[in-house]
Amino acid sequence: MKILIFRHGIAELRKPELPDPDRQLTRQGYNRTRLAAIGLTRLMRPVDAILTSPYARAEQTAIILGQAMRRTPETLPQLAADQPPQSVIDAVLAREDTSVALVGHNPQLEEIVALLCRGNAAVIQADPEPPAALSTPANSPLADSEPDDLADPATPIRRLTPISKAGAVLLRAKSYPEKPATLRWAVTPRTLRMLARRLPRQRPPFPACDTGIRVEDHAKSDASPDSQ
Repeated sequence: MKILIFRHGIAELRKPELPDPDRQLTRQGYNRTRLAAIGLTRLMRPVDAILTSPYARAEQTAIILGQAMRRTPETLPQLAADQPPQSVIDAVLAREDTSVALVGHNPQLEEIVALLCRGNAAVIQADPEPPAALSTPANSPLADSEPDDLADPATPIRRLTPISKAGAVLLRAKSYPEKPATLRWAVTPRTLRMLARRLPRQRPPFPACDTGIRVEDHAKSDASPDSQ
């Protein structure tokens, strides 16, 4: 089975009055994700199924990917940000598809890649008293990051490769768990957008209204780089 990992695009900043599952893609997040999804079509054929987290920003990303690959996304509850990565792996490998795309959040997506490629070797033995250097200072830029962007010092999984927003990783799990999956490639959002711009200009547009993205701009969030 081929497994495409596609992280959601740039989303609204956290707000006390806005539940995390309801945060949507920003206008910049939509535009960059659309180009990244088109760029993916230059690297691979459409997958058999697109599975998405039930969170709004992931569902919108999955819709954009589905428009590029001519597929209708399906919701996979295990891809919610608070679910363990192994539950996603079990649900995906139980399917009969030969290729799937997973649209979700970090750190779960990066942990899925690590578990598929390294198996038990990716599991870190918990340290009863982790070094103070591992804690995040209150004035650190990471302290204000999104929940799915903030590295969790207590995570038991040693992650293999970083996945930026609207970035992608392709795995091949031919005989997992007997043999580990193979990491075929990992592509940054910037590279995917560069590939998309090489497509013919007559490609049909993707209207923002199809994803339900809010029309107002979020200038502060739009300024966030891909790596955040």
